[in-house]
Amino acid sequence: MQKVEKISLDGFWDLKNSEKSVEIDAQVPGTVFEALLANNVIEDPFYGENEHEMKWVYESNWFYEKEFNLDPEFLKHKHIILRFMGLDTIAEVNLNGELIG
Repeated sequence: MQKVEKISLDGFWDLKNSEKSVEIDAQVPGTVFEALLANNVIEDPFYGENEHEMKWVYESNWFYEKEFNLDPEFLKHKHIILRFMGLDTIAEVNLNGELIG
């Protein structure tokens, strides 16, 4: 049986919208709304009429980015699986500038 090694990419990622009007740190796992709320970009969407003022959040495309390094020994594995748990709606995944999913 082959040994399975796992590397977690949980933690802080860079989050920005397509308009570049928002660039913040975002905790992963987490949602865009949680990150915006944690960084005081939006008010609580579940309070009063706040949700109606956040249409721009739904209309924006959002990008999560993270730099990470792998030990050269890790790259010698025959198969490397990059697994995302919880991508929602429509997503593209790029690695080193190349679309992989």
